[in-house]
Amino acid sequence: MKQYFKDWSNFFSFSLALIPSVLLYILNPDASVPYVIFLLAVFLLLLSLWLNIKQFLDYKDRHSTSIELIRCINDCVLCRPGDLLFHHSVVSFYESQEDFEKLLFFGYVETINSNGLAQIVLLDSTDFDDDNPYQYIAAHQSNILIKPTITTEMLNNYSK
Repeated sequence: MKQYFKDWSNFFSFSLALIPSVLLYILNPDASVPYVIFLLAVFLLLLSLWLNIKQFLDYKDRHSTSIELIRCINDCVLCRPGDLLFHHSVVSFYESQEDFEKLLFFGYVETINSNGLAQIVLLDSTDFDDDNPYQYIAAHQSNILIKPTITTEMLNNYSK
């Protein structure tokens, strides 16, 4: 409950609600609303609507942490790089199995080519049962998730 009062957005919302309440208390209910107050209310409504739409569009444009897998070619996985994917970034490959994500491989971004696609090379995949992990990724492309960040603990545990 204390966090609710510490949040500035809640304080701002309370202040915005307080303004029309005070104005309605001050104005006589039988009197007509002055033209200036009506225009001010319409302006504030339009401003609020514009800010809400802008925030919605900005939030919609945020990139998710998942990376779009395009295809596997020449022992590389081609992906569209996101905001968190850079040259020599370490990524992890997961396979989505119903509500569970199974870790498959680790890889790193070898380069980002002139077409803007990231070329990811898999790191040691000796624990994998299939002969060619790139063929496995290509065959199960719809279920493969690529996540751009992994912890050093995962790398240490994987390398042991």
